[in-house]
Amino acid sequence: MGNKEKRLKNVKIVHGIVALWLIAIVSLIVVGIVSLTNMSKINSNLEDINKKELKNIKILGDVNGSFNGMRNVLTKIIDRPYDEAMVTTVKDTDTKIRDLIGQLNTSSNTADKNKIISDMKEYYDQYMQKFPPLADKRKAGETMDKAYMDEYTKVGTGVSTSIEKLVESEKQSADLISKQSEEQFLSTKTTFIAISVGVVVLVTIISMFILWYIRRSIMEFTKQLKVVASGDLTVDIDRDEKNEFGIMKRELAVTVEAISGILGDVKSNAGRMNEQALSLSAISEEMTSSSQEVSNAIQEVAVGSTSQAEELMTIAGVVNEFGQAIESISKTVNNVNSSTETISTMANLSNEQLQSLILSVKTISESFGKVAEKIDKLGDNIQEINGITSLINSIADQTNLLALNAAIEAARAGEAGKGFAVVADEIRKLAEQSKTSSTEINNLLEVISKETNEVVNTTNVVNDEFAGQINVIDQSIVSFKNIIELVEKVIPLMKEVSSSMGHIDSEKTEIIGRIGNASAVAEENSASAEEITASSEQMSSSSEEVAESAQILSEMSGNMVEAINKFKI
Repeated sequence: MGNKEKRLKNVKIVHGIVALWLIAIVSLIVVGIVSLTNMSKINSNLEDINKKELKNIKILGDVNGSFNGMRNVLTKIIDRPYDEAMVTTVKDTDTKIRDLIGQLNTSSNTADKNKIISDMKEYYDQYMQKFPPLADKRKAGETMDKAYMDEYTKVGTGVSTSIEKLVESEKQSADLISKQSEEQFLSTKTTFIAISVGVVVLVTIISMFILWYIRRSIMEFTKQLKVVASGDLTVDIDRDEKNEFGIMKRELAVTVEAISGILGDVKSNAGRMNEQALSLSAISEEMTSSSQEVSNAIQEVAVGSTSQAEELMTIAGVVNEFGQAIESISKTVNNVNSSTETISTMANLSNEQLQSLILSVKTISESFGKVAEKIDKLGDNIQEINGITSLINSIADQTNLLALNAAIEAARAGEAGKGFAVVADEIRKLAEQSKTSSTEINNLLEVISKETNEVVNTTNVVNDEFAGQINVIDQSIVSFKNIIELVEKVIPLMKEVSSSMGHIDSEKTEIIGRIGNASAVAEENSASAEEITASSEQMSSSSEEVAESAQILSEMSGNMVEAINKFKI
């Protein structure tokens, strides 16, 4: 770009308008000064004409009129009889004429004009010097001779001629001043026209240049605006211009850059929003799937809880039967204890009751057989209870695991899964309570099993002893004392068995209570599972709505990206 074009682009429109204003002001000042100067001269000339030339002409007209009147009076004095009034009139007219001549303005007179005035005064003086002799002669009645009158007429004609010359000279001076005024008017007119034409031409040139420059700048600015309007924000906008359009271009460039940056950010955010919408849609689908899985798992938990409640009811029935067996064993043990005491008493009273003792021993042996059978059945029942408690532990572990998975899925779901997380936590606590109760049942069963084993061992020992005693009784009555001793040994054992039976009975009551608690917990688990299932279904529905919203958001962000891609940034 050349320096000339660069300077041209830096021209400000304001400077052009200021230049037009200065040209108008300067031209007005010049025209005003020239006009005022020439008008002042014309006014001065008019004043000269009014105050000098026209006044002198008027005075000379008055002088000429008065002089002609005086000549007429003198003619009457000469031709008619003497009249003193006419002489007075001549004298008054002379005074008037001399006053008028004294009023003539001679400040700017030329030498010729002064000579004419001097000649006029001289002729007038000569004319008036001849009047006194004429008046004296006419008063004396004498007639004036022709030579005197011719000379007097000649002098009067000289005065009139001088006045006429002076009037003509004043007219010429007035014409000269008028001509000068006309020349000054024409000069002023020419100057005004020249300045006006020059100003019009200069203003027209500057205005045309400004209009051309404005139109050119507007076309260039409009062209750049059209490029921006088409979506191309990479347009190169010149920022080096110093004029008003340069300021507009710089502001346009800043605006385009700002819009480009905003569109870039919007495009980037729209892309990320699209990705997040797709991710949200995928997460929503995962949540829906997870919710379905959780719902299925909770259904399984509900089924397991129902089954657990049924199993616990079965356990309660078994334990009740176990309690009845324990009561029967307790009664049998009491009977054995009573029989043993009777045997001991009878052994102490008399050996003769040996046969009765043998019968009692057989009865005791049969009772211990029954006790052994009951205890064996009790062991089987304990094994069944162990299996049931193992199943409860397994169900509790699975419930705890499912509750943990449900809590994880609820945490992943965020705010929508808070209620689900609370329900899952309650299920986990109930599962832990079930497991704890089952563990306590197992512990009690271990105690019962241990004590049952002790009872079985004791019963076996007693049976062995009774068998030995029967053999001994059969073999020899001598062994009766040994039997008595063994019976005495059996009595404490039977007391211990009775005490164990009482303890087992109390443990049985506690087991039944805990089984009832476990059954209630199972029922609560089932109810909670139903609530969780409802929450899962609601969360699944919400997840589907979120997925639909995410799909709509993805479509909107895609449309936004397509709209932004129309811009070239």
